[in-house]
Amino acid sequence: MPRRCSVCHKGVFGKTASVYIAWWPSENVRVCYLARICPNCASTVQDWLMLAAKQLKLLEVDERLSCPGCGEGLSDDGESTWLTVYLPKRDRIDAELYSCSKCADSIRVTGRDHGEKQPDRGGAEPLARAPAWDPWAALALDSA
Repeated sequence: MPRRCSVCHKGVFGKTASVYIAWWPSENVRVCYLARICPNCASTVQDWLMLAAKQLKLLEVDERLSCPGCGEGLSDDGESTWLTVYLPKRDRIDAELYSCSKCADSIRVTGRDHGEKQPDRGGAEPLARAPAWDPWAALALDSA
């Protein structure tokens, strides 16, 4: 039985990427969703990781923080969204996106609308080994 992609809902033979999207709306309250994403829908995750990398590069040059999505200046009103990405046959990727509330919501909506709500349990087990054919190899997701 194929696993279904959380975004396009198509059946996927082989492995999907597991993406945990988490944030803390208030102190000691963690919200986390798991989205399983097929190679065809992976550009969304790639975009998020590229935004996180862009933000880190900007901080090397300028101490002022701006939203990596829209460029809006951030002070104390930014919001963090944490991504934990497990790609088949790849190491775990952790990223924090500190962005304006509008851009944070555009990331979180993928989890809310397409993912499975997760309990606050602090971590996840690594995925089993992927099949010999690797549809993720063509994507540059682990370079962020």
